Amino acid sequence: MSEAASRLPAGDGVDLEARQRLIAEALKAHGAGEDADDTEADGAAAAEAEPASAPAASGPAASAAKEGKKSVRNIEFELRMVNPYIVCELCAGYFISAHTISECLHTFCKSCIVKHLTTNNTCPTCQIVVHETNPLDKIRPDRTLQAVVYKIVKNLAEDEKARMDKFWADRGEGEGGPKRTRASSTDKTDKPPLAKTRRVEPVDQISFVLELYDEKQDAVEQDEKVTNLEKPFIRTSSRATVTHLKKFLAKKLRLDSPDDVDILCRGEVLGREFTLEFIAKTRWRQERDRQLVLKYRPKVDFDPI
Repeated sequence: MSEAASRLPAGDGVDLEARQRLIAEALKAHGAGEDADDTEADGAAAAEAEPASAPAASGPAASAAKEGKKSVRNIEFELRMVNPYIVCELCAGYFISAHTISECLHTFCKSCIVKHLTTNNTCPTCQIVVHETNPLDKIRPDRTLQAVVYKIVKNLAEDEKARMDKFWADRGEGEGGPKRTRASSTDKTDKPPLAKTRRVEPVDQISFVLELYDEKQDAVEQDEKVTNLEKPFIRTSSRATVTHLKKFLAKKLRLDSPDDVDILCRGEVLGREFTLEFIAKTRWRQERDRQLVLKYRPKVDFDPI
């Protein structure tokens, strides 16, 4: 207890001015500042009721105690004000499993954007090229935006769950779709340990036709060495490049150099670094239901302009 507080007089017959002075000294001693000009009756009662040695509250706790518990304020707005930000441009419905294109940050429903990128490699909104060969690798789930949509659109999450349950129920599955079960330890049978073998990663294969380019309207001079292949149907790794095809032709046709031939797809001369996968997904995209056809011809040197 401070010296000023210990001298605090009590009783009804005490000089009121002396009591105020001593209260001010006690508050100042505890860092409350010079706030002794508060109401007389309340200040005296507080000084008599509380020990002078109790430290004065400060910081956020003190302000919270003074202001009391703040009431939660609800914000109301018309849903049409935020519709442009939570509606998918492809289906014109609210986002379900929102996915964002990492290249341009435009968002769509997962099912909508996957279906679009199966036959296109550009963003539906800004037409930017998402990826030349694998546009699906450039979309990411936007869980924060989806949570916001479920918060502000009433019953959207419940309705979507009901539709999903009905979808799986119509196909003989239980609620929520097929469940993945993990095999228990009791199901394991005692088998002899397998010999350690080197793991070989599977390589995607691609089939195509490689035939002689014989468009008469181009008036290309035919080289006697550049003839039709005996077996034009080829199946190989999708990672093979045009350079590999040129080397293959040079060996089969007994050419002096792999650079003596050009490889074409739909009339376009292909670059040496193009892979078969890249060609199929970019140059053959419009005819994906047909067998990939590549053509070759003697190299044409174009005169510089």
